[in-house]
Amino acid sequence: MKKYFKLNKVRASAPERTMLRLIMLISISVVSACGFKDGEGLEAHLKTFDHILTDQYIWGYGTGGIYWVSNNEIVLEAHIKNKRGEFDRGLYQVDIRDGSFLKVVDVPEKGPFFYIYCFDGKTLNVMRSRGTFTQTNPVNGYQVEIRDKGELDGRNDYSAFRCGFVENPFETPGFKPLRKGDGYLRFHTDQNNEMHVYMADETGINVKKLISQKEVRKGSPVGLFSIKYYLESKNAYFGYSPWGSSNCTELWWLYREDRRVEHKQLCLGKKAFGSRVIHSLNGALYLEHHTDEKGQPKSYVLFKEGELSVEKEKIRGSSVSPDGCKVAYAVDNDNAPVRQKLKLFNYCDYKEKGANSK
Repeated sequence: MKKYFKLNKVRASAPERTMLRLIMLISISVVSACGFKDGEGLEAHLKTFDHILTDQYIWGYGTGGIYWVSNNEIVLEAHIKNKRGEFDRGLYQVDIRDGSFLKVVDVPEKGPFFYIYCFDGKTLNVMRSRGTFTQTNPVNGYQVEIRDKGELDGRNDYSAFRCGFVENPFETPGFKPLRKGDGYLRFHTDQNNEMHVYMADETGINVKKLISQKEVRKGSPVGLFSIKYYLESKNAYFGYSPWGSSNCTELWWLYREDRRVEHKQLCLGKKAFGSRVIHSLNGALYLEHHTDEKGQPKSYVLFKEGELSVEKEKIRGSSVSPDGCKVAYAVDNDNAPVRQKLKLFNYCDYKEKGANSK
């Protein structure tokens, strides 16, 4: 057995060190390194939507992709055949239970145009620089807003949590907006190259010091505190640092209720070099692996009982449902007019039925 996860301490106050010691006792996870399991019965928990074509290679985090608007519905840019048999490009809402779809926003077929789209938990924001975009159907449970994109001006930064450009509320650089109402993260590096991370309210006033970290070298991101996603199932923010030379990364959870920080180290050894995107599932981690190496899975799950290889074809855009159970992604579609098609993996269903059926 090889330990892939290691819970690390971060410099904190005495009460916070007590909490971290408690976390250390209850949160260490061990993952088997006996090789990726084939996953007997896995196919029953994978679903391919051949009629929903997409291209997730063109989107970066927070500027497009696949967004869950409920535990059973996603929104993404797709090309779907209309009644005339022609591919119609737009932003579509797709029900992953049966593959039914609703066109939400019409996207021009011909340029020049430029736009990004983003879902902040309440509103599907469609932000354009040029081109005509129109809402085509009403939606339930969320809103649609079409507006100009905005630009960087030296005092703002784009926020995937707020789906737009946000002004820096501080006098110094180094900030990250959280979801609306949660305030900001504030980063400050002192003359000793020690980075201090604070949580500040919407007015820019510090309300708590989260951690202090000594940088390995000036400007080194390896191991530094980072958040990337909001996890509705945990009511927490989740992120990870860049991968180090030993193929390790640092995993971070910031809980909204008490502003508690949890920290683990994840090491994958030599077999999984390449670009990886990490997501948090219920009791597990899901990795989207970008590699051309033959025999390497393109997505897999790390959980307490072992490893599960999910996808063998190249994928992009993996996105986890709010309940932490389902992963929607785009898988390569050879010799097709659009290079990917939509696919789904139901992890909780597999864990409950597939894994127990062996």
